[in-house]
Amino acid sequence: MKKLFLLLTTVLLTAVCALAQNRTISGTVVEAGNDEPIVGATVMPIGGGQGTATDIDGNFTLSVPSNVSKLKVSYVGFQEQTVNAVNGVKVVLESMDHVLDDVIVVAYGTAKKSAYTGSASVVKADQIEGRLVTDAVTALAGNVSGVQVLQTNGQPGSAPEVRIRGIGSINGSATPLYVVDGMPFDGDIATLNTMDIESMTVLKDAAAAALYGARGANGVILITTKRGKEGDARISLDARWGGNSRQIDGYRTIKSPDMYTEMAYEALRNGYLYHQEDVTAMSAHLQANADLYSAFGTGYQFYTLPAGQQMVGTNGKLNPAATLGYNNGSNYITPDDWAKETYCNGLRQEYNLSITGGSERFNFYGSVGYLGNEGIIKNSNYDRLSARVAAEYQAKKWLKIGTSIAYNHVSMNSPDGQEDGDQTTANAFYYTDYIAPIYPIFVRDANGNIEMDHTTGHPIYDYGDGRNMKGTDRNFMGGGNPASTIIYDKSELLMDVLDAKWYGIITPIENLNITGTVGYFLDNTRGHYLMSKYYGSSVVVDRGGSANMTYSRLRGLNLQALATYRRTFGNHHGDIMIGAESYDRNSESLSALGYTLYDPDNWSVNNTLNNDQRTGSGGASGYSTRGYFGRLNYD
Repeated sequence: MKKLFLLLTTVLLTAVCALAQNRTISGTVVEAGNDEPIVGATVMPIGGGQGTATDIDGNFTLSVPSNVSKLKVSYVGFQEQTVNAVNGVKVVLESMDHVLDDVIVVAYGTAKKSAYTGSASVVKADQIEGRLVTDAVTALAGNVSGVQVLQTNGQPGSAPEVRIRGIGSINGSATPLYVVDGMPFDGDIATLNTMDIESMTVLKDAAAAALYGARGANGVILITTKRGKEGDARISLDARWGGNSRQIDGYRTIKSPDMYTEMAYEALRNGYLYHQEDVTAMSAHLQANADLYSAFGTGYQFYTLPAGQQMVGTNGKLNPAATLGYNNGSNYITPDDWAKETYCNGLRQEYNLSITGGSERFNFYGSVGYLGNEGIIKNSNYDRLSARVAAEYQAKKWLKIGTSIAYNHVSMNSPDGQEDGDQTTANAFYYTDYIAPIYPIFVRDANGNIEMDHTTGHPIYDYGDGRNMKGTDRNFMGGGNPASTIIYDKSELLMDVLDAKWYGIITPIENLNITGTVGYFLDNTRGHYLMSKYYGSSVVVDRGGSANMTYSRLRGLNLQALATYRRTFGNHHGDIMIGAESYDRNSESLSALGYTLYDPDNWSVNNTLNNDQRTGSGGASGYSTRGYFGRLNYD
């Protein structure tokens, strides 16, 4: 019995000692600013023991070994906190959005916003994603003071011009330098998927962009793409639909044929009356009526008038007996609505799928996206397929490696058949806004029916030069018709863009980071341009139409080495950065042009029959920079 008593005493004492080695800690985790409880926050003892998660009220209770003095508290989207392991502790977590507001991306690194002395503006992801924009730089409009965003082309997908410091040279470029994830980006900025962008920083003044040297003379736009975040894998699907239509009217122009006729008469009458000698008011009136439909006037007769009467009276008003529409025996001439035949409503659709997640040592981000954007001019559209993968791995305590690879395929169509898409005779915006409201688009027979071309199945268009309708001579853009151009002339631009970087970060001692980065950029662009063999520019039609093919290849290789040392002494903060960079860019281009199309819809130069008129050209160029730089900050 005595032995049994001693055994039980020993067991109880052992249990009491074991219990004495653990203690229970309770606490609360709340959000900074509003003290709202954070549900599901992870609370881990540092040094051993099992962690736990907060309940619906943000409370937690866990048993920790007696040697544990610190707790690590974390939650997705909030800054991690380390607190003392005491009972009743209240942990306040700050949102990462608030943390990010205090840090901005600058040249070759980051800086505290409060300590940054240069002129810089930041546009965050929510400001970009909250707007239906095809390209990222359009989101700068209205969000960054002192920056001009100018849309110079109505073609869907065309990136606007950005002016950060105005225009410093008549002949030189005013385009800013684009830097994506620390690497110079020489491609079309519109190819980047806006949903992959985390932030954009615009460096405005000379001090902010000084580290980029002459390349940053027009300002610098730093684009940071999204990265993975610690936590469980999260999948996000974003789908958007919208429409494109012309909402802003152009300049106030004359839309009435009656008013235009009266003003044309007045211009002729005043010309004869004030610029010729011995001309009476009546003779000027009669001469103006006689020349109203000549090449000096409108060039077309489009009113029917009883015999022996004047079109415009001495009071300058149109004869009430005149009726709109005129039959010249072969054709019926009447005005058409140019805007109706040129403009349309376009569909915009965008889909983006992304996945992100990670652990303490590894994080990843991946996305795929599609954008389809139809323009407000018929047969104009922009399609973009994009994919991006980013990953980062903490291989050792002193080594971190990562990569970011993006691929974008773009298909752009514009109905002009011109390589630059901005020819005056093909510019539908200019044509439609400025042509007089008296001219026809189509050729009509004597009964007023639109004549059809049985070869193409399309209507026959009027070009204002007498080709398809005799006795006509349009004094505005004779030889052109944008409604015809939309149907017959074609322009296609295909782009394949690869943007990749690989980096490694070594931390040999505390506070010192040595970063090596390799960046590679590749842009393959093909252009196909077809001008009709049937209708359009008389010069091209007389030569049987034309086919033009272009090819360009742009490659860039960037090597960077940076060393950054940061140290804090009480309220004093300092960092020093030194670096070296090498950048090589090479471009190649080829172009071929041929006339006399065999197949009217095939834009291959091999489809042209006139070998004597085939032409070709090509070229290559290179550009290289080598630089060494440094920066010292103290606050």
